[in-house]
Amino acid sequence: MPVLCGAAGLAASIALASQPVLAIAALAIGASGILGGVPQAWGLATSFLSGGAAAVGIALINSLGNLAGFVAPSAIGLIKNATGSTAVGIVVLAVSMVAGALLVFTLPGGGEREHARDPARGGEAEVGGSP
Repeated sequence: MPVLCGAAGLAASIALASQPVLAIAALAIGASGILGGVPQAWGLATSFLSGGAAAVGIALINSLGNLAGFVAPSAIGLIKNATGSTAVGIVVLAVSMVAGALLVFTLPGGGEREHARDPARGGEAEVGGSP
């Protein structure tokens, strides 16, 4: 949900471009949504994977995040040079955020691993650990 709020904030910043104070407030909401989605991405790998696979998942998230940090500013610059406006680049970011959120919403079995270990939901507690 924070990522969707971030996408809405980015889209609103374009719509409010003629009102700088409101556009900056919308960008702040967009940044909050982006940064709010980061911890969820890290937790997603360990909710579906365990052991070595979780380590690979976390490494993949880290690698893609670093790659995006390099590619995104360059892509925005290229889009701005091609169109003369940063609005299209911001729309591309917002659409990619919505696409990522939709992918997460369509993941099969979301949260089943936690429920399987929760005695209150009919699962068994881990030995030597907390439920």
